[in-house]
Amino acid sequence: MTCLLLVSMGPVQDFIASARRCGDLWYGSWLLSELAKATAAGIVDALGGELERLVFPGVAARADLSPGSELAVANKILARVPGDSAKAVAAAGRTALDARIQTLREHAFEDLGREDADRAQHFLEARARSQVDDLVDFTWVAVREGEDPHGYVRARLEAERVLDARKGTKIWGQPSWAAAVPKSSLDGVRESALDEELFRSERTPAKAEWLRRAYGVQATERLCGVGLLKRAGVREDPSGALKRARFSSTPHVAALPLMRRCAEHGDAFARYAEVLRKAFGRAARVVLEGAPETMPGLGHVDGQIFFASQLEELAQESATPDAGTTGLANAQRALARFFHETGTREPMPYYAMLLADGDRMGGAIHALTTASEHRDLSLRLTAFATSVAGLVRQHTGSLLYAGGDDVLALLPLDTALACADALRREFAEQLAPFGVPGAGSPTLSVGLGISHYREPMSVALEVARRAERLAKGDTRNALAVILEKRGGSPIEVRGSWQEEGGQTTLAKRLEALIVMHRRDEVPDKAGFQLAELGAQLAGAAPALLAAETRRILARKRPHHGRAEQLDQDTQDDLATWGLADPGRLADELAVARLLADAQDLASGPLADQGAPT
Repeated sequence: MTCLLLVSMGPVQDFIASARRCGDLWYGSWLLSELAKATAAGIVDALGGELERLVFPGVAARADLSPGSELAVANKILARVPGDSAKAVAAAGRTALDARIQTLREHAFEDLGREDADRAQHFLEARARSQVDDLVDFTWVAVREGEDPHGYVRARLEAERVLDARKGTKIWGQPSWAAAVPKSSLDGVRESALDEELFRSERTPAKAEWLRRAYGVQATERLCGVGLLKRAGVREDPSGALKRARFSSTPHVAALPLMRRCAEHGDAFARYAEVLRKAFGRAARVVLEGAPETMPGLGHVDGQIFFASQLEELAQESATPDAGTTGLANAQRALARFFHETGTREPMPYYAMLLADGDRMGGAIHALTTASEHRDLSLRLTAFATSVAGLVRQHTGSLLYAGGDDVLALLPLDTALACADALRREFAEQLAPFGVPGAGSPTLSVGLGISHYREPMSVALEVARRAERLAKGDTRNALAVILEKRGGSPIEVRGSWQEEGGQTTLAKRLEALIVMHRRDEVPDKAGFQLAELGAQLAGAAPALLAAETRRILARKRPHHGRAEQLDQDTQDDLATWGLADPGRLADELAVARLLADAQDLASGPLADQGAPT
């Protein structure tokens, strides 16, 4: 008799979202994937290495489940096991999970606070270890398959039902690490594993730098063992060697368009970098060598040094005596010289967080009736998830998570739209063989949340989630962009990836509007006036809206007023896109304006084609 073994690990969303830095967010996602992968590996090994028994995730080789492999695994694992071995196989999965988290915990805590002479007092290691050990909620159920043709389907549905019931009846015990001390700054759930005495001495730049170096915290932060694991965690490189986990900062991602433009100005950058080293000492070296990926001509520099406001923070963090006076002034002058020498300017302080999710995946899974069909689907999802890292990297983005049909990534504004389109095309290609009756093959809805790099990570993540929910909407298979600018109301645009009723897709409209902006073929004021028109004449007759839209467009003078009016093709395109809803066109113009500025910064302004001389 064969059983279906269904294993679930948590927490997921809340654990991932509890982050103050990009590195916290990324490491939380990576950690849960590694634990799920270790569990799957333990299950496969307990089954004698029979990979075909593993339904979800679908892997082609045992090496895919090795620690540090590029494969990301979701928090649910489904396997077909001999009926009398389900308990032993589940236990083997749990043992493998425990071993993996203990390995990562030991490597993370090994060097934490080593330069602190009072480490034993300041780092409450026993509490931190207990908190990490209690992190994962491991739940499993096993349901026997029947021998009839529908036995697998019934067993899978029953396993899902029983698993939900099991989670709802869990008995929670008192944690061993509870104490009357400050909670973690990341989520407010667990008690701090850093003694308060560590933070009671005088707050000086030297002390702040020492805290970051020794424990990875700011003077106002308190971290539990799980938070310290996120902050100080290590991972394996392709050779198996351990290295400290690093991830791009949000100002770095925002600065990437400028950094690509400056790749050929290595000498100018070297002069600027030397001024920073003299001004800020060790603090400068950290940011000059802090990015995980190298940039041609610039090295591993973190892009935050291209923002004047970040230089002020760097001065405050530096232990150099004159960093707050002459050092800061010298750095600011050097930055201005760098922009002048390279013909550039300070980058825009915005970046995109991409959140994507497959549509109708439940329907696709339910439409399949055998384990082999489910495994084929799972293998396709694995192939997609594996390809995501390369696609995001091609668009100079930073991948936070890609598992199954879920993707979370940070992208610079100039490539975000192209990356979203590349992901949805790759997903459609991989999932093409698996159709949902009456609905076609699964598709990918993508949300782009555009936020200021200073916004808390939790806020930026919520903007991306709102964009994803907007994309999925009623019809799914869509792209949605939410622009959350500081000091203004959010701007939201949404459209299907497919042309409907002869209407150009949102992605193609945005691409065309970006080019119009870069060629200065449409004044920014047109968007404001179209927004007012949409608000004032909401619900008006279509003929009136069409006439007013064309009247506004006919009066616009592009190329900074040097042309008499928009050319007829531009007028026709804009009028067609704005006839039904001028306000929507105004929002699309606003989003396209920001993306166009980023592309100008990355590759230089387009020539004013068609502009009068």
